[in-house]
Amino acid sequence: SSTSQDPAAICLLLFPLMNTIDPFGTEYLRIAFGVERHFPGFIDAYVGPQELRAEADMAPAPTIAALLQRTRALHEQLPAQGFPETRRDYLDKQLIAITMVLRTLQGDAISYREEVAACFDIDIAMEPEETFAAAIAELDAIVPGRGPILERLNTWRDQYIVDNATARAGFDLLLNETRNRTLDIVDLPAGESIELSFVVDKPWSGYNWYLGNAKSLVEINVDLPLRALSMTDLTAHEGYPGHHTEHSLKDRELFQHRGFAEHAIHLINTPECVISEGIATVAEAQIFPGEEGIVFKSQVLY
Repeated sequence: SSTSQDPAAICLLLFPLMNTIDPFGTEYLRIAFGVERHFPGFIDAYVGPQELRAEADMAPAPTIAALLQRTRALHEQLPAQGFPETRRDYLDKQLIAITMVLRTLQGDAISYREEVAACFDIDIAMEPEETFAAAIAELDAIVPGRGPILERLNTWRDQYIVDNATARAGFDLLLNETRNRTLDIVDLPAGESIELSFVVDKPWSGYNWYLGNAKSLVEINVDLPLRALSMTDLTAHEGYPGHHTEHSLKDRELFQHRGFAEHAIHLINTPECVISEGIATVAEAQIFPGEEGIVFKSQVLY
């Protein structure tokens, strides 16, 4: 048939929902574009239809009051959408956070605890000082040397500082190792890749910029000391099976295949950040269980 000769038609048959965004998702994206006009950096990444963002960028910036009204209206419409429970709950928390971001932008008097609870879906509490005293006492017993514990910790960590060339070789080794180990636990998208770059003048040690189509740019801040002891965690956190893996899988499975618009965009100061950082924080342990990480670092990396 003609379909068998038409690559575009074949793609439609294989992925009928690819990049098809429902009206609810379209409004969610447009609200996010509007917030970005008042809060640059609110959008960390966007991989949806570019014409949608171009249209929003060319239009006059909506007022914060209008955005707040639209966000609340969209939130009220959520129960009637018939979405799967997990998607509904996710969007519920995201819209609560967006509402809070807009309230802070318009100058509402909000307590820090209330803001954190709305933006991150976390009820924070003070940790007793005894917790930290016990940790310091434990460190004091195991960290070599005498004197203030912070000075001794820094001396111990600084044994692992490497130059940029050595670090680059180490990161290349680690990208290969962590990718192979990640393939043992998840099916990575075809053609996925990470480009690693050294940068300066940044407020973080490393950052993943998700570019779409299962591609990421991972930047490493070389203004800070590069320590071999933290390179495995940094690679796993930003790449495999951390941020790059999460973003590329959600892009493929939730946005491209199922048309969930909220996974075509990454918003800061929302619960999705907690999810993403949680995945990245435990990433190393997922591919180096038990003592495997210690063995690999001592026998291969170091």
